[in-house]
Amino acid sequence: MTTRRFVLSVGAAMLASPALPRGAAAQVDTSRPVGTLRFVSGPTGGAYFPLGEGAARAMNAHTRGARAASTPTGGSTENVRLISLGEADFGWAAADVVYYAYNGGREFRAPLRNIRAVTAGHSSAGHMAVRAESPIRDIADLKGKSIAVGAAGSSNAQTAIEWLKTYGVEQGDVQLRYISTGATVDALRDGTIDAGFQLSGLPSGTWLGLANDHPLRFLGIAPDKMAALNARLPFYVPEVIKGGTYRGTDQDVTTIGVKVVLVTRDTVPDIQAHEMARVLIEHNADIARAHPTGSAWDGRAVADAGFIPFHPGAAAYYTAKGIKMQAS
Repeated sequence: MTTRRFVLSVGAAMLASPALPRGAAAQVDTSRPVGTLRFVSGPTGGAYFPLGEGAARAMNAHTRGARAASTPTGGSTENVRLISLGEADFGWAAADVVYYAYNGGREFRAPLRNIRAVTAGHSSAGHMAVRAESPIRDIADLKGKSIAVGAAGSSNAQTAIEWLKTYGVEQGDVQLRYISTGATVDALRDGTIDAGFQLSGLPSGTWLGLANDHPLRFLGIAPDKMAALNARLPFYVPEVIKGGTYRGTDQDVTTIGVKVVLVTRDTVPDIQAHEMARVLIEHNADIARAHPTGSAWDGRAVADAGFIPFHPGAAAYYTAKGIKMQAS
């Protein structure tokens, strides 16, 4: 069960639709200056924030005339809205958010049909954290408990809700706390919540810091529950928090993963999307230095973004390099 299944099962109908533009490759004049690029990333404790900083630095260092800067945000949902509105140019978002943003549904009453894919990279891992001394051993044990899940309507909150539902725990069975990542850490440290949930690349700065002060335990998902969740919502895939990733976590924990997509807008100049795709691949070491998940943005996962149209500028680069934009 892999992310490729998401591309095939969720994206297949869209890829087959004649009404869906697939972002044909453009003729890009690479001698033109890149100009101003506005990145939006995510909370400071997650992976999106350092990826945004690293991408902006790499674009400034390795392209002609780039003036790139990155701004922290609330994450995926905010990012795609800002990009669609023209208030940002590039941003990271979880695949489930990108899917619903483009097609409508869930937190998007109207589809944002002007967003485009640049590429895909790492998977964000679902961290359902409890204090090590907590009697909570399983997701089902969260019934009647208080859980911090991030901003209301966010990918973070939606993923937590779907995970709970897989174990028969409905929203009315728990006390959901819609608070920030920082507030979640404080509440878990103080014992005012029973669990905290965050989607983040590995390792998460949020949990690295807290685990150094207070031993944590991360709840996992059973194989049959993961299979049921993936069958219902195929953009959720297995991810593993390796033993030793966080202090006190000695054993591997299988959790929920969500692929991350770099999103842009159809009106962003071709040269910017082309150079963004090029820099991520040809100067990937710069991105990997910003955060360990950066190494996953080296072109291996391009096709995992193919469930929405690619930006023509990015498509031009992939076409020239022979990089597939659809799963085979």
